[in-house]
Amino acid sequence: MTLEKQQQIEVALQEIWETTAYSKFCEKKFMFPLIEQNKDLLFIGINPSYDERHKDSTYYPVDKTLLTIPYFIAMNNFAKAITNSEETTEFNWTHIDLLFFRETEQNKIHDILKTETGRQFVYNQLMVADKLIRYAKPKVIMVCNALARVFMGKEKDKEKNTGIWMDYEFIFDDKIGTHRWEGNPVFFSSMLSGQRAFDKGSLERLEWQVKKALIAIK
Repeated sequence: MTLEKQQQIEVALQEIWETTAYSKFCEKKFMFPLIEQNKDLLFIGINPSYDERHKDSTYYPVDKTLLTIPYFIAMNNFAKAITNSEETTEFNWTHIDLLFFRETEQNKIHDILKTETGRQFVYNQLMVADKLIRYAKPKVIMVCNALARVFMGKEKDKEKNTGIWMDYEFIFDDKIGTHRWEGNPVFFSSMLSGQRAFDKGSLERLEWQVKKALIAIK
């Protein structure tokens, strides 16, 4: 990530964190990734977990230093599986979360969404996440969280004004068997690690499908 983009993201998040109305949500510092552009894969999650060891940090590099964490190891393994070659650069992916407040329990997000102030707090972060997604310019996007799918607008109902949030338009492409957003193939999946992760067969099918999409792009 360029220094200019890093500063833009940090300033945008700092403005949110300094908003008095959001103070009860901002006891911990925000955290965002220093992503690289034009990667084969952009993995999208929901929010960073809290780690006391990094409580004073506001950003982190998406690089091999993350490969001690099972969550990121699973992404790296997925990228290696679809390249099917140990000679290929292993780190041909990057990652962002749609929200930037640090919380280990995802249920806390649902608590925040119960109030109008909380919903605005979330929406403002999603607008920052939109800037990161557009900056990333990935070949393929993988949304690995059900709530992230909702926030991006996959389950929106404009007549009822529900689920709009980022208001992305996803159009199904039956030639590659998945949706596209502004031309980019998008795969909506379960988490790649943890208790809610794919079974082996489903994971292998997803690897095959993503690899086919990448080959078609290249």
